[in-house]
Amino acid sequence: MTKQGGPLLQGAESGTNVALVGASSLQGKEIKEILQERHFPLSRLALLDAEEVGGQLTEFGEEPAVIYPVTDESFEDIALALFASSPAFTQQHWQMAEGQGCEIIDLSNYLETNPQARLRAPAIERLREDSVHSIGG
Repeated sequence: MTKQGGPLLQGAESGTNVALVGASSLQGKEIKEILQERHFPLSRLALLDAEEVGGQLTEFGEEPAVIYPVTDESFEDIALALFASSPAFTQQHWQMAEGQGCEIIDLSNYLETNPQARLRAPAIERLREDSVHSIGG
């Protein structure tokens, strides 16, 4: 059973809905392989890329999968968007993901230089919280 934008993975109802943007790129293929090898808890993996590669067949979990072009609806019900695309492609589409409430991991490094992007470093944020609590405590 599939849903536009990615395979529904059996037995993964409690997993995360993830979009892999740049799915046909070398980096995208490597990320897809890592997600599979490490058994990342997925409910759905939406494979997304440019219009010209839309419809391209690939596989995930030994099942056929289709790469879809990015549209306004691509990030609906997606919790995590992995951008393994070019900086220019990330620039075009990251706000669609953010607008749908996705957490974004940008492997293109475009967002590092974008003043509109909210960058996070959870490990550093935890250190800051710990130091604030130790000062105030």
